[in-house]
Amino acid sequence: MLKGSIVAIFFLICLVSSSTPSFLGVSSDPFNQTLATKFWYLCMGSYCAPSRVAAWDLGFVSDLYPYVTDLTLIINSTGNACGFTAYNPPEDEVLIIFRGTEPLSIKNWIDDIDTLFTDYPGCPGCKVHEGFYHTYLQVKDEILASAKILFAKYPTSKKLVTGHSLGGALAIHASVDIIQQFGKIDHFYTFGSPRVGNQQFANFVNEINENYMSRITHYKDPVPHLPLEAWGFYHIDREIFFNQDNTDFTICKQGEDDSCSNSMLDIFVGDHLNYMGKDIVLYFLGCQL
Repeated sequence: MLKGSIVAIFFLICLVSSSTPSFLGVSSDPFNQTLATKFWYLCMGSYCAPSRVAAWDLGFVSDLYPYVTDLTLIINSTGNACGFTAYNPPEDEVLIIFRGTEPLSIKNWIDDIDTLFTDYPGCPGCKVHEGFYHTYLQVKDEILASAKILFAKYPTSKKLVTGHSLGGALAIHASVDIIQQFGKIDHFYTFGSPRVGNQQFANFVNEINENYMSRITHYKDPVPHLPLEAWGFYHIDREIFFNQDNTDFTICKQGEDDSCSNSMLDIFVGDHLNYMGKDIVLYFLGCQL
């Protein structure tokens, strides 16, 4: 009887284990569409005029999250790297948000993406896109200093990192530094991120991140195709690929998978500006003053 019970328990453990995915070998945290929508709204808010962000006057975004406090606006001298850090008390979470290129300039930014690599320190064989990395370095110290203050002030808080477009590339770089200096990130979502580095760098990011990374893409968005894989650039793991109407998604475990955005043979810039069913253009135009 005892032997039979042990076998039954063992069978149940195996069944539960086999039904729980572990794409990165560390966490079994599933993709959370509700959380992704929240992240997208916060990314949208980062596109507002800096004075509006600093005042937390972001229209529907600040209405949804009215208690955000301890906000620090981060912006480089050219204005092409922008974001903020803040604390959201109701959910005890530190927010680290990166903005991308202005929506009305996105086509020019896409056309101007270069193919230059630079060495990534502390990771033998790792190379990253020179422009994205140098843009991140311009705000790195401010981001990490602000994050350090918030993590110390709110030691039980969850760490949330997100970014859209160029901001997705900056978020990837920031996630590595935050993990190395402050421990694991609880949630990491990007939207329409370009490829950031070579395969060695992608492997490095995949291994160092202790939680699921959700790299969200939308249908014919052109940015996830850049810089080209043929030039030696590769995506980090776990792509969440949304269909045209943002009503369904496919999860691809690997960074490069022909079942997700790599399946698209043509592109549409409008899909880069519309995630989780919410378009950013009109919102952007309405929060610049």
